Amino acid sequence: MGYSPETRKHARSRWVVAVYVAVGVFVVGALIALAFTVMMPRSPAPAPEPTGAPPSSAQVSPVSPSAGAESPGGPSALPTEGLPEPGGQPGDGEPRPADWVGDSQIRVQTFGSSSCPARLERVEATAADELTVYFDSDYGNQACTMDYVGTEHIVDVPEEADGRPLMVRVVVEQ
Repeated sequence: MGYSPETRKHARSRWVVAVYVAVGVFVVGALIALAFTVMMPRSPAPAPEPTGAPPSSAQVSPVSPSAGAESPGGPSALPTEGLPEPGGQPGDGEPRPADWVGDSQIRVQTFGSSSCPARLERVEATAADELTVYFDSDYGNQACTMDYVGTEHIVDVPEEADGRPLMVRVVVEQ
């Protein structure tokens, strides 16, 4: 005994409908994925190649008033326009995360995500000529962009740190 021609016809039409539904779901999913891909912002530069060594979370830089400054606490000659390449260093090859902007203020530059920049946490004068500036970059579960940009912070130098040149240690805690 076999199936009647009418039963076989209905079975075939069910399979055809199932195939059309599956193809339709696939096409709609592909269109949604394509829309999200097109709408996502693109990074302006490719990610830097890993060097094998972990990045340092603390940088130390001497900050001295420049010889050409009009006042003893004037801005240093360090150029502030243009950022170094990721992992690179500014102008003269010396890492300088800080420079003077006034008699009692320094500019500290940190690098990281533009949507989750490091936040100034505290400033400690560890000696008359040494200063430690702590930043917090923990944003928990917040989504952050994977770009690499510089952020400038103006930091008041405590009165206890009156030695010159002033050694500045920048610590970014995660």
